[in-house]
Amino acid sequence: MTFGDIFALMSLILGSAGALWAGMTLSAIFFPDRALMMSKRFEHHPFKTFLLGLLFFAPVTFVGALLIGPAPPLGVTIFIAEIGVIVFGAGGFARFAARRIEEHGGATSEYDAIARGAGLLVLAQLMPLFGWLLMVPYVLIASFGAGCLGIVSRRIAIEAPAPPTLETP
Repeated sequence: MTFGDIFALMSLILGSAGALWAGMTLSAIFFPDRALMMSKRFEHHPFKTFLLGLLFFAPVTFVGALLIGPAPPLGVTIFIAEIGVIVFGAGGFARFAARRIEEHGGATSEYDAIARGAGLLVLAQLMPLFGWLLMVPYVLIASFGAGCLGIVSRRIAIEAPAPPTLETP
C-alpha cells in the first residue's frame, strides 16, 4: 500500500462524512415537518424504527445486489435510491440530536442546532470500533426505516396553532 492509496482512502472517508453531514442538515432544513415527525419516531420508538428499517433494508439491498450483475444501471439506481432514503431519514436523526442540543442551550439558532447535531452524529460514526460496529449499522438501518415512514406517511406531526382569542371592546 502506497502513500497515494492511503491518501485516496482517507479522502474517500472524509468526503463521505462531509457529504453525509450536508445531506442530513439539508434534509432536516428542507423538510422540517417530516424531520420533526421522524425525530419523534426516533425518540419514542427507536427499536421499532430499527426493526422497520431492517425489514425494508434487507430486501432492497438484496434485490440491488442481485441486479448489479445482470443489469448494472438498475442495481446502481436501487442503491442510490436507498442511500437517498437513508440520508432523508438521517435528517430526522439530526433533528432529534438538535432538539437535545437546544434543550441544553448549546445552539444559537435552529440551523446551528441541526448542523451541530448532524456533525456529532457523523463524528460518532467515525470513531473506531464503537462508531463502525454500533453507530453506523444502527444509523443506517434506523434511518432507512424512518425515511421510508417519512416518505409514505400522510399525517405530519405539526403542532397546532394557538386558538384565536376573542377580545371585547
